[in-house]
Amino acid sequence: MIVAGPGVENIGKINDSFLTLMDFAPTFYELANVQYPNEWKGKVVKPLLGKSILPLLSGKSTTVHDSTYVFGLELEGYSMIRKGDWKIVNIDWPFLLENFQLMNLQTDLAEQQDLKEIYPEKYQEMLSEWERFSKEVGIVYPTPSPESN
Repeated sequence: MIVAGPGVENIGKINDSFLTLMDFAPTFYELANVQYPNEWKGKVVKPLLGKSILPLLSGKSTTVHDSTYVFGLELEGYSMIRKGDWKIVNIDWPFLLENFQLMNLQTDLAEQQDLKEIYPEKYQEMLSEWERFSKEVGIVYPTPSPESN
């Protein structure tokens, strides 16, 4: 992503810190100087999941998220959790917890080496993050039928 304009201090510099598309909405709210609503038409609104990138753009911070930030995705059973330099991914069907692979993005950006046998404690930590995330967003997986195998 290339960003330029008023308030952007790190002109001509590359920053490889992690950010997500979810960080744009809080950024736009901050730029517009408006508050995200707590409710809409009498119903509670879930809070935004992202974080403004303005501190990064203005040079007040070197990152958007710290190493404890957990980012997760799930789409039709394909799942991932990222926390700092660590990531677990599950791209097998049917979805089974034991199919998650552990990757270290600092040493293996191409995600070619599964490290769950080498770092079992980190793997368990990331699985716990997956459990928390999946409950938080309400992921429900159908029980696979014998025909799907």
